[in-house]
Amino acid sequence: MSSSPATYRATWNGVVVAESDRTIRVEGNQYFPPESLDRSLFHNSDLTSVCPWKGTARYYSLEVGGKTNPDAAWYYPSPSAAANQIQGYVAFWNGVRVTKAPAPNADSETNRPGLFARWMRRLTHDRRAASQAASPKKGRADHGRTSRCHRCGNGSGR
Repeated sequence: MSSSPATYRATWNGVVVAESDRTIRVEGNQYFPPESLDRSLFHNSDLTSVCPWKGTARYYSLEVGGKTNPDAAWYYPSPSAAANQIQGYVAFWNGVRVTKAPAPNADSETNRPGLFARWMRRLTHDRRAASQAASPKKGRADHGRTSRCHRCGNGSGR
């Protein structure tokens, strides 16, 4: 079990059903704290299952936009001592997408991480391609082949 420093979001049918920066990762699943759920979308299910080391799981069905996703989430109301850290926390499956939420202000084009780096890479690439097209290759004969960029595949038709 490990705590996740990132913010995770669970989405189904185009709606965020849970979001938290305090999820716990267990066996590849992000478990969301109970207070991070949009409770209006969750309904108790009769389904239970048993994990040998976590205990008995209970399930929720999701109802979003008139559609139902039966048994889409599970939690351990009384887990074993080994899994006590996830008591009441909820994990998802059955079509619910769990993804890292974008960083704050990431929706702004100018605040996107790496935008400047991508721009600089492209600028450098374009200058390098133009320079190579303008000057002959040193140390090898040009046999009429087209020089192609290893990154984008664009050629300078010599």
